[in-house]
Amino acid sequence: MAALCALSLVGCGAGEKAVEEASNKAIEKALEDDGAKDVDIDSEDGSVKIETEDGTTAYGEDLDMPGGFPSDVPLPLADRSIISATTNKNEMAVMMALTDPDLAAEEKHLVGGFEEAGYTVSDKVSSQAEGMEMLMFTATKGSTQVSVSITGEQGGESNAMYAVTQGS
Repeated sequence: MAALCALSLVGCGAGEKAVEEASNKAIEKALEDDGAKDVDIDSEDGSVKIETEDGTTAYGEDLDMPGGFPSDVPLPLADRSIISATTNKNEMAVMMALTDPDLAAEEKHLVGGFEEAGYTVSDKVSSQAEGMEMLMFTATKGSTQVSVSITGEQGGESNAMYAVTQGS
């Protein structure tokens, strides 16, 4: 009887969902057994969140900005979606997918925003070659250092990476 019920669920698509949920739970358990404090896999939105004693890592689309991210740090003008966020003690990294950014406008906005917030901007490099473009710089204020990198195709999608170190 149980086998007949299971077969009927598979025929209705419920079996596929049950297998996916069982797989997610098995992966979560394996990672937790390997030292992760908490693992959550959400097959609905495709996100993964792993918590350890040292910090948290999340992957997905439209994630939340991690707690503790400096509120005075300017973010890109282009439409953006946070696709990964990692925190580890006094460090964090945030990766954003950008839609059709204007690199010159982003440079003016970000560098100006950091300087307006009291940061010193240094090590600025920008480049365009063979359909690719890149902007990188470091901004420092007190014991907070933010390294920003925007890379991608000209007129296409790009990624912005913010690496933040706070304290010593």
